[in-house]
Amino acid sequence: MTSVSMGPIESEAATPFAQALFDGLTCALFFSAPLGLGMQKAVAVDVSKLFPLLAATLVVIACFVRGVSPMRLPRRFALFFLFAAVHTCIVYGFLHPDEFVIGYGDQRYTEQGFSTLLETPSTTVARIVIFVALYLALATKLNGTKGTAGPALAYGAGYAVSLAFGGYSSTWLTAGGVETRSTGGFLNANAFGVSGAMLCLLGLIAICRRTGKPLTVAAIWAVTAVGLTGVLMSGSRTAMLGVAVSVVLFAITVRGVVAKYLAVVVTTVALLLAVALSSDSIRETLRSRLSAERIGGTSGASRAEIWSDYLSTMDEWALCGVGFQRSTKLAEVNHRTVSVFITHNSYLGVAVEFGLVGLALLIAAQLQFLGRLRALVRTTRSSETALIFSSAVGWSCMCLFGNLESGRDIWLFFGLISACARCSAPMLRPSRHIDREGIAA
Repeated sequence: MTSVSMGPIESEAATPFAQALFDGLTCALFFSAPLGLGMQKAVAVDVSKLFPLLAATLVVIACFVRGVSPMRLPRRFALFFLFAAVHTCIVYGFLHPDEFVIGYGDQRYTEQGFSTLLETPSTTVARIVIFVALYLALATKLNGTKGTAGPALAYGAGYAVSLAFGGYSSTWLTAGGVETRSTGGFLNANAFGVSGAMLCLLGLIAICRRTGKPLTVAAIWAVTAVGLTGVLMSGSRTAMLGVAVSVVLFAITVRGVVAKYLAVVVTTVALLLAVALSSDSIRETLRSRLSAERIGGTSGASRAEIWSDYLSTMDEWALCGVGFQRSTKLAEVNHRTVSVFITHNSYLGVAVEFGLVGLALLIAAQLQFLGRLRALVRTTRSSETALIFSSAVGWSCMCLFGNLESGRDIWLFFGLISACARCSAPMLRPSRHIDREGIAA
């Protein structure tokens, strides 16, 4: 492995206009991401559909922007997606062709008084294809030398709009009584919390860069505080876990950071927590959600029963899987919960739908991705790359308690940090440790 230069790898655009348009649309995309179905209180149209429209447009424009590497997946992820694509074609092309309905079906899903048509497998497949293409576009074409400041501010603005004008709360009857959780412009408190965790991590990564004008830095701290407040308001334990793991692992991993700087960060975060916890409603939500007695009494929000139901049918899916978006068909026959739930675990969901072979391919790809990030941390020794690595691990932990792979945030986040990591990597000749294409390929 021979080092050529320790400078950043610049993204090379075919035309300045194409690159500027791509970067601008990226910020618009991050702004639209937190605008969920719950925004119908403020506007008459479904603004959540703005995101896939912008994503498809961004993917098309990416074809006219030259990056440092072609638009291709990391090798092990490419193998996993190839396996998943072939598996899905077999399931819906030969085994269950009657289930692959084009468009939306006639079944409706109701939550918080808002009703929408359920997605069919064809719609979900199209959405995942767009998300994968979006990840590729961001990872290989975005000018990551600018860091996460722009996307963080754009996402923070969208999240603030969702929080201010959504105004939803979800009410649940639990063993401990009635529980109310804020959902903002979302229909689900956990989705609201995970979105806040993403904003928190984007802001902290931008802060770790320690560059920018004072007004920009202040704005980044402000949106980070908004994200943290959203996490606490939602009462989402999954989101809290993701942020906590990221911060703790960052403290263990980071090197060469001035103690005074760390002290300022810790003090500021403590102040933000103190401000957030000053709200009676937040304190009551956290007291209820983090109670060991409540967690044990509800089996972790019924996750123990859900996982047990799926594992009890392991002989039906371990070898070949049941097919993409077909996991709930197993639980329809035998479930102990009040309703049929998805797996609430991304890894279990992949295993049920694609079998243990699919799960092994996914874990191998994820370990390769994290390994490259860890090598980048050792090479650059920067606090920014250390937090990028820690955040990736934090997201992996959140996937243990939710089906996050079907949402838009995880694809946005990993596309952005891949671009930042690629542009932070030294210009090295290809090696088995880290190469010029870095994380993106």
